[in-house]
Amino acid sequence: MNKHAFNRRDWLRTSLLSAGGALAMPHLTFASSAQFEVTLDQDHNAIYSPFFKEFLPDSPWELPALKAKLNANENPYGPSPMALDAVKQHAAGGNRYAWGELFALIDKIATYEGVESHQVIMGPGSSDLLEKFGMLSFLKGGNVISADPAYMSLVRVAEAMGAQWKGIPLKKDWSHDLEAMEAAIDSETRLVYICNPNNPTGSLTEAAKLKDFCARVSEKVPVFVDEAYLDFLEDGHEQSMVDLVAQGKNVIVARTFSKIYGMAGFVLAMRSLRKKPLKGFKKSPAVEWASHYHRFMRLFKRWTIKPLLTVPAS
Repeated sequence: MNKHAFNRRDWLRTSLLSAGGALAMPHLTFASSAQFEVTLDQDHNAIYSPFFKEFLPDSPWELPALKAKLNANENPYGPSPMALDAVKQHAAGGNRYAWGELFALIDKIATYEGVESHQVIMGPGSSDLLEKFGMLSFLKGGNVISADPAYMSLVRVAEAMGAQWKGIPLKKDWSHDLEAMEAAIDSETRLVYICNPNNPTGSLTEAAKLKDFCARVSEKVPVFVDEAYLDFLEDGHEQSMVDLVAQGKNVIVARTFSKIYGMAGFVLAMRSLRKKPLKGFKKSPAVEWASHYHRFMRLFKRWTIKPLLTVPAS
């Protein structure tokens, strides 16, 4: 077996040569070719020297024109012109945390939906809210009931937390099988999740039947109703389950600005839940902090902003 002596001087010399080679490599690669003028032969090879050529595609980073994107249910028309104007007007203030604007928006949503402001939680897209709810609801395992197929964001997080998924097949008309879902509830059930209109089928479960189901089942376990696509219905607001929240039922309703409002890139969503938050959320430091901050902002506006607005000009 041959053994080679290898001292620190040899090691240093080898390391420097390696480093020098690494520094030279960008000048011999495709990545840096655009930085220098190169000559192309008839086969579209870049001629760096008589001994080194490299083939260059016509447009290596240019993707084909997008004709349809079906995997994210995005609105192809984008945000409304009024929304874009509002973004432009406030973009210069993007370096400031928008707590005041956030709670003003919460108040407007609460008024529109007929619930209290502290029953509304905002988040960066409804999937984020679904997933965090899945984390908090299944800290101690249990099972979650939903349709099969369904939007799986909350379900997958619940499974990652150790929960079991009870998938109930949709009926022949693709609506939720509410009777079978209720029958599947047992002592380990922590949540019933319903997406209406359903994703990925696009089917609708009759609002009256769903409302009766939610009102009754929520006396046993929380019912989470994902209404991401409700606004695509002409009478969507009338078919919402949010009035059950106002009645104090243990129902959570999620909405999003990503779909019909075309703001998926802005990732904004809301969720309504009953006046007395669920046990897991009540213990969540983030929710407690937001609740305290909301009360503080109301008092702050009452003590400072309103008096300033009513001070007579000198």
